[in-house]
Amino acid sequence: MGTRNESEELYELSGQEPLIWLEKAQGLRYCARILKEKLLEMVNDTSPASRRIETLGVVSSTLLLLGLAFENLIKGVYVAQHPTLVDRRRLDRSLWQSDSGHGILDFAKAMTKLEPDEEELLDRLQEYIVWAGRFPIPTNSGRYHQNLSPVNRHHFGTADFIIADRLFAKFENQLMSFRNARAAKT
Repeated sequence: MGTRNESEELYELSGQEPLIWLEKAQGLRYCARILKEKLLEMVNDTSPASRRIETLGVVSSTLLLLGLAFENLIKGVYVAQHPTLVDRRRLDRSLWQSDSGHGILDFAKAMTKLEPDEEELLDRLQEYIVWAGRFPIPTNSGRYHQNLSPVNRHHFGTADFIIADRLFAKFENQLMSFRNARAAKT
């Protein structure tokens, strides 16, 4: 085991390295894809209604993991732009205030132009990160109402992964671009 000083140095280096953020995002997306395949299997084998608990669990877990993948990727792009957010002691999350720090839609829109289907997907994934992938209800009824009206945000479609792949590639390219630009300066 290393010294506290060595741990702090490793913490800073790891936190400032965009590829670490990308790797975490890729791992979470990989797991979401495994669950997507399981979900498609379940739907094709029997009526999803006959396996309500299993189906809802797999949908919630899939979208939670996919949402967390995007949260890591989007924040990784930001860290690639602003590596000083991470120092030897902490990750400065002061700029990540939207939706208790999980506002991936606002954060993404501030960094790049999104297509309407990309915005809609990130909006739904944000709900799964904040509460729908973890709890049966949000912390207040107003948020619950917003998730049901005017459109129910609790749905999943196979097109979600097509949109997610396109959007993931967009942010991955942005992350690599910022990382490469920073590396060229050193």
